[in-house]
Amino acid sequence: MTQELRYGLLLIPALLLGACTTTGKPELSDERLQRASELNAELGVRYMQQGDNERAMGKLQKAISQNEDNARAHHYLGELYRRVDRPQKAEDHFRQALEITPNDPSLLNNYAVLLCDMEKYAESDRYFNKALEDPVYSGKAGVYGNMAQCAETQNNLKRAEEYYLQALRLDPKLPAANLGMARMTFDMSLYTQSRQYLERFLERRQHNAQSLWLGILLERQAGNRNRVASYAMLLKGRFPDSEEASKLRKLERQGKL
Repeated sequence: MTQELRYGLLLIPALLLGACTTTGKPELSDERLQRASELNAELGVRYMQQGDNERAMGKLQKAISQNEDNARAHHYLGELYRRVDRPQKAEDHFRQALEITPNDPSLLNNYAVLLCDMEKYAESDRYFNKALEDPVYSGKAGVYGNMAQCAETQNNLKRAEEYYLQALRLDPKLPAANLGMARMTFDMSLYTQSRQYLERFLERRQHNAQSLWLGILLERQAGNRNRVASYAMLLKGRFPDSEEASKLRKLERQGKL
């Protein structure tokens, strides 16, 4: 799960800082340090969601300096390091988080995504399945979606399809699973189904590079030249450095659009 944090933020409590000691220097009690650490962890996640990785990194590192046992800060920092392609640092923080909260299903899921990125597929499967063992975990559809994407990277398309369909049984509008099935059904020449899955993806998400590229392929197959041109303009304008834009330019040079 290229990929975002999958679950929402908790509300951040109001925080009162600063108690004075007899030396006149402001200090924080252990309890207030823990609260400050939680606040900085939440701020770090918000910066991540805004794409401000530098500020996110600073807040999450500060949260850990205030409380080295803040599992959520380690979790979020691991996810941030995964996103910026520093897998070893990511794994270090995920493992520290797991030492503190070994059964957190969201943490297990995100760590499994990292392990898949690192091509540690057997270990990744183990953590995905451990996340699914939680009987009250509400994010199981997302776990199956991540398992499907991991299976795709291994070119295990049969298993990927099974996982995508399981995800959609739990959440019929899950964006990643609908886009995954749109790609797979297109490759099976099931163009009507592919278009339906793509439409469901767009009910919850705006176009990304993958969905625009798939839209180009679907409209090209249907002979809709105006729609192809429209999607192509969007892809090159919004995602000029993407792999999909590179594929598009190649087709244009070959005169196949």
